[in-house]
Amino acid sequence: MDAEQVSQHPRVAGGCLSTHQVRTALIYDHPEEGRCYIRRRGEETSPYDFTIQNSSGRIFHLVAVDKCMFTDEADSSRCDCVVFTQAISLFIDLKGNRSVSGRQKGRKKAIGQICASIAWFLAENLLSDQEEVEVIVANGTRKRHPSFNDNIIDKTTELQNLFPNLNIRYGELPFRKL
Repeated sequence: MDAEQVSQHPRVAGGCLSTHQVRTALIYDHPEEGRCYIRRRGEETSPYDFTIQNSSGRIFHLVAVDKCMFTDEADSSRCDCVVFTQAISLFIDLKGNRSVSGRQKGRKKAIGQICASIAWFLAENLLSDQEEVEVIVANGTRKRHPSFNDNIIDKTTELQNLFPNLNIRYGELPFRKL
């Protein structure tokens, strides 16, 4: 994705896009506002924060999608945020599920929200064909990572069939290295 093009979209204007160059960023879904932010230094953290490890210190962008770009209930089935560089776009949905059944239900809902978001970004020409996209359901914590099984392969295949021109990877991670 191109940051300048994204910043000029009417739905993004008004603070939904931020640019960062920190080495570690903790992304969280604000409990009252329902939108994503990056925690400030010294701010209290949660085990459900999504961590971006940016050891090279490259510039990356965060687009708060849910409750920022899309604010009304009719548009509520979107992912929480998108983190992107010139090389990759990460479509992220944060889930704070504590039980196995909650994680399974959360995963299913998250995939639908992420698919709707990818389709919207493609339709608005903010995401171009043949970009590298990673779909991340942040469905675990630093202490309890989601288990990796055949579900990863199934979800990747499902998403690749829906968006055949994109290079898609699927993961359930509490963190991601840029």
